[in-house]
Amino acid sequence: MLATANVSADFISGDMTLRDAIYLYDQDVDARGSKVLAGRNCDVFQLVLDVTSGYTDLIMYQGNNQTEVSASTLVYPDRIYNNAAMFSYALYQNKSDKFFRFDDKTQPVSSYQQIGTGTIFGYCYSTKPDAFVYFYEEDKCTVKYSDGYVAALPNCTPK
Repeated sequence: MLATANVSADFISGDMTLRDAIYLYDQDVDARGSKVLAGRNCDVFQLVLDVTSGYTDLIMYQGNNQTEVSASTLVYPDRIYNNAAMFSYALYQNKSDKFFRFDDKTQPVSSYQQIGTGTIFGYCYSTKPDAFVYFYEEDKCTVKYSDGYVAALPNCTPK
């Protein structure tokens, strides 16, 4: 049974339900930012993160198209280290696509140097029944979905 809450806010109206969730354990994080947790059609997209070794910087994006996503870059101001407790953050603008990218903001974008590992949870709350989450892994050329399906990224070479 899914829990629902009837909400009415600026852009949300109706029953908001936990539509999808993904749990990813022991994920390597590299300096380049090849790992991205994404939500599609989520009214609220929540990240819960436990950095188990090293660190990560967090970059967030929200938009309805590529131009908006690129223009919406927000860097979380503090580095998240493995000695911190679990970290949580939510994106909730009225945008169809919401992303969390894990990287090292001080490294060159070409570096695949591993900077840490962590456990990543993504929760998609939405009034839309087609909302879902996925995990984009450029270094492995894959996209993982919550149901276990793994798709290959076209024209990609694993690093």
